[in-house]
Formats: sequence, structure tokens, C-alpha cells
Amino acid sequence: MRMLQVHQQTRLQLQGVAIPVIPSAPSMPNAASLIPSNYPTLDKVPPIDSDEVKQWIQEVQNSGLSIPNWDPNSSGDCASNAAAASNATRCWWTCSGCTRDTDITSCNDKGTWGLTYDDGPSLYTPDLLNYLESVKLQATFFAVGSRVISYPALAQQEYLGGHQVSVHTWSHPYLTTLTNEQVIAELGWTRKVIKDALGVTPNTMRPPYGDIDDRVRAISMALGLTPVMWTRLSPTATFDTGDFRCPCWPHHSSTSAKQLGGYCW
Repeated sequence: MRMLQVHQQTRLQLQGVAIPVIPSAPSMPNAASLIPSNYPTLDKVPPIDSDEVKQWIQEVQNSGLSIPNWDPNSSGDCASNAAAASNATRCWWTCSGCTRDTDITSCNDKGTWGLTYDDGPSLYTPDLLNYLESVKLQATFFAVGSRVISYPALAQQEYLGGHQVSVHTWSHPYLTTLTNEQVIAELGWTRKVIKDALGVTPNTMRPPYGDIDDRVRAISMALGLTPVMWTRLSPTATFDTGDFRCPCWPHHSSTSAKQLGGYCW
């Protein structure tokens, strides 16, 4: 029933009706009013010479946070960046699992866990939202900006379903391979498009591939975005549900079906 209401509200928004769906929150913007040409090219690192990016660069400078003066990594893997990987002061999560006190790495209450999904929204999102509603679960969706501007009404469905929507960059790059200005552009545009679609500003981010070090971390914090990481099995191995191998197709394994109760999307 709740998801039915979500779909009804989304249809009204597409007709230009603003609906205050969350108490004390701004009214939901009209998804149809978002113009993709007002945003960067999909799935490409945004240019750094736009007025918006210049404003966000100034925001980082005004934050007072110190941004480490490091050159970008040559790639996102440890072997190609041996010096950076071996430098513990960089706190590069990819190669060591290093986190800072400012990162969100676990739930506050013992025995609880946080359910997160990355890279959407996509055409499969409504099926996932219906499933989460059926089992009364809320999640955090780390959204790619290029997908939000492509499917703004789906991002609104996530928000209306009681889920959190957070920043996962504009084009899903390895952030440590980008310049400071490019990192700012990736995060800034995604923060903006989420605000434009939902009417509220996200305050957390997740780096694609977990590729974050103290330089990227500082830029994120300067933009008001707290990094959120995920479970590691060891300093060199991360935990993954393997849902991309979900057995909705004959050639995929059954690992995710067991972990996700047999549900596929």
C-alpha cells in the first residue's frame, strides 16, 4: 500500500504538483522540470571551469580544512601506486582499509547493520523498492549523479519510501586519480542534482570502489559530505554480497540468492 502511494505521488509530481511528503521538509520538486542539458555530460568527469564548480572550489577554500598537496594516483590499484600504497599517512582505504574518525564505518548500536545500495537509480529500482517495502527495510542509496538526472522520479521514489539518498559521484571514477578540482566537480554536481531532484541536500558520500585517501576525504568533508565506507574482511579484502551474480540468469552463481533470501532484481 505504501509503495502504491509513492507511485501516485510521483505521477502527481510529473504533472507539476509539489507535495510536502516529509514533515518539516521542503516540498518535492517537479521531476519533469529538471533539464539534463543544464548538467554535465553523462558518465564523464565534469569540466572544472563552470561557474558552479568555481563556486564549490571557493566553498572548499572557505571551509578552513587543510587539503593535502598530493599528486593524483596514476590508477585506482595499489600495485601501480606503490609509494602511495605504502604510505600509511595517506590513509588510503583501497590498500589498507584505513579509516578516520570522521568516516562512518559501523552502526551505533551493537548487533545492527546498515543496508546500502550503490550506483543507481536504474530501471530496476522500483522492483527493489517494492521488495524493501515488503520486508519493512530502509536502506541508503548511494546515487550516481548521471543516473539521478536520467531518472529523477526514481530518486524521488527512494526518498519517498523513507530511504536515504547519498552522493556516489557524477561519473563513478576512482577519486584518488583525479585532481582536487575534478573531485570537487564530481561531488558538487552530484550533491546539486540530488538537491534539485529531492529538495534536500545530502550530507554523506561513498567513494566509488572505496577509493578514498586523506586528500579526497578532506575535500568531501569541506563540501559537507561525510564519507561512508563498508565492511572489510581484512585490511586487503572487502565484503561483497555478490548481488551482481544474482541467479536471475542461468550463467550466474547462487551466492546472492542465499544471502538475499532468494530475491533478484
